[in-house]
Amino acid sequence: MARAPIAMGAPAPASTPGAAPLIDLSVLDPAMRFAGDASYRAIRALAPIARDAYDTWCVLVLGTCVGLVLGVLFVRSARLAREARAKATAAAKKLKASAEKLTASAKKLKELKKKNTGGGDDGDGDGGDEKTYAGLPEEVMKVALQHLPKWTKQPDHSRTAWLNKSIDCFWPGLDTAASQCIRDSVEPMLRTMMPSFVNWIGFEKITLGPTPLVVGGAKTHGSNSEDAMLELEIAWTSGVDVILSAYVFGVRIPIRLHDVQLKTTVRLDFNPLVDELPCLGAVDVSLLDELALLDFGLTIPPGIDLMALPGVQQLVKHVVRGSLKTMTYPEKMSCPIMTNSGHEPRATGMIKLTARGGKNFEKMVGYKKGMFGGEQYVVQVSTRERRKIRLSRKHGNDPVWGELNYFLAHEDTVLAVVLYDKGMRVVGRCECALGPLVTEDAAGESRLLCLPIEPPEAYECEPPKRRQPDPDAKDPAADWQAIKTEFELATQTHAMKAAELRSKTLVRALKGDENEMRDVPTLQCELEYVSFRSPEFGSFRTAFAGVNRATPKGILTVFVDRASSATDENNRVLRPVATCSVAGQSYTTAAPKMMTSTPRWGETFLFFNVSVEEKLTVTLSGAEAKSSKRGGEFMGEFTVPVREIAMDHEVYDGYELKGLKNTGQVFCRLKFTFMQG
Repeated sequence: MARAPIAMGAPAPASTPGAAPLIDLSVLDPAMRFAGDASYRAIRALAPIARDAYDTWCVLVLGTCVGLVLGVLFVRSARLAREARAKATAAAKKLKASAEKLTASAKKLKELKKKNTGGGDDGDGDGGDEKTYAGLPEEVMKVALQHLPKWTKQPDHSRTAWLNKSIDCFWPGLDTAASQCIRDSVEPMLRTMMPSFVNWIGFEKITLGPTPLVVGGAKTHGSNSEDAMLELEIAWTSGVDVILSAYVFGVRIPIRLHDVQLKTTVRLDFNPLVDELPCLGAVDVSLLDELALLDFGLTIPPGIDLMALPGVQQLVKHVVRGSLKTMTYPEKMSCPIMTNSGHEPRATGMIKLTARGGKNFEKMVGYKKGMFGGEQYVVQVSTRERRKIRLSRKHGNDPVWGELNYFLAHEDTVLAVVLYDKGMRVVGRCECALGPLVTEDAAGESRLLCLPIEPPEAYECEPPKRRQPDPDAKDPAADWQAIKTEFELATQTHAMKAAELRSKTLVRALKGDENEMRDVPTLQCELEYVSFRSPEFGSFRTAFAGVNRATPKGILTVFVDRASSATDENNRVLRPVATCSVAGQSYTTAAPKMMTSTPRWGETFLFFNVSVEEKLTVTLSGAEAKSSKRGGEFMGEFTVPVREIAMDHEVYDGYELKGLKNTGQVFCRLKFTFMQG
């Protein structure tokens, strides 16, 4: 059949670059045009089917590959489990055979013993048991000895049955608290580290299990007055169950940690010990050695054991032991119990405070004229709660002291002055903020302060208290949150009022206006600040002249406890006082009220900027008394090199008095702490 010519006036069909020109079906035979349309419709109908078939094929191939991998892992874990069961069965059979042999030997030995003793018994039958235990295989004995607690093998370890009972009682609460603590601390860290393709990560389940840890033994170490050290042997066969899940592209991938078993020795160092509840500032935790036993399970649901894969168990345990090296002694992990771990704020320098004297003490509220023309007063000065210095007792309305003392200071230091009367009743108080005077710019500059002594009620502002929750509140949680917010605001307001009052006191003390202070009791002091970063640190120009600055220096704490056989050269009993002197500083204890040869002082003195090359001198003498001719008599002395104290850190001993033919001793606790700039 001849081809039909293409019409010359028809438009040229659109064509794709690089493709064959299309044919205009309008000039073809109607039968052929119908066949072409049918083929096109058939191809368009089959295209979605082909795409579905392709997607199905891809999913099938991917599922087959994943199934093969999981099948290999499952078969491998099943084989390892079967081998482990076979080994356990063989070991059990071997142990059973050994037990049967041991039982037979015991029976034969018992029969032989009966024959030798004429069929009688030797009494309690303990000999048979001893033979039985002595006949155990060596491997069994080694394993049994490894699991015995330390108190059975080491006499310096004590039993801890009471501690284990206590742990058993509060274990449920500890489980809940520890689980919540782990969730709150670990989850935010994981979510900040997760990559972009992870939609969510977190714990689905955390529990320590019903089985508490067991303390096998406890050992205490000799400690000083500021810390206590305890060693605990811990064994834990736990029911820990932790499930950590991550959603990757919407697919949940869980990992389960369970059945943790460990055994180790932990050292707890409670440091410092403070005189406020709970009396423990912080606890330092460290491992004395590597874990003696560490085992745990790591699986992926529905039960694929990752630890059974070749090399995974060794790799995971290596990572865990490596991370625990940061806690192996001498490394430690500090856990604060109190604010700032019970320590005072870190000092940036020290102040040299000279108490000159007082004025207008007769203006004191409740003033009583004494026998000597004025009341007897005692002044207490402090910058820290744990170190309070009392000046000597003075009579009169304008007492004069001229005493020099040193105090640690920082930018928030408050100088507190408390005035007592003869009966040690508080009659006046002054609190002065020293922030502007203890800066680097103010170092080395001497300032005169006229501290106004106000009635104690001026500074005794009762701190805020929390209000009780409303039992009829519709939303208890919102009520508790409101109580917390109100208490925080009240606490901040109380602190701001106290700071404002102390700042005003500083302004008045620096101003020293005589007209304003005319009717106010005042205490005149001279203050000089020395910064630890200042080149002047290491030697005060007056008190410490001639001391080598390169020599290590620190703070020497002297606790004068008591004395025995304290008499003079003629064996007469006096009212002895102890004078401690080192590095140009000197302190004297208070005199006993009665004559005694066994005085008890119990006073603590701090000496700042003391070189290790110095020597501490303690001199015993009779108390000065105008009515006694025996006042001020020499009763002996002793010296202690500071270097020996620094080597031992803290010493408590009785020191023999020298210079007289007596056998007197003074008992002191000496402690040296190096200072770092």
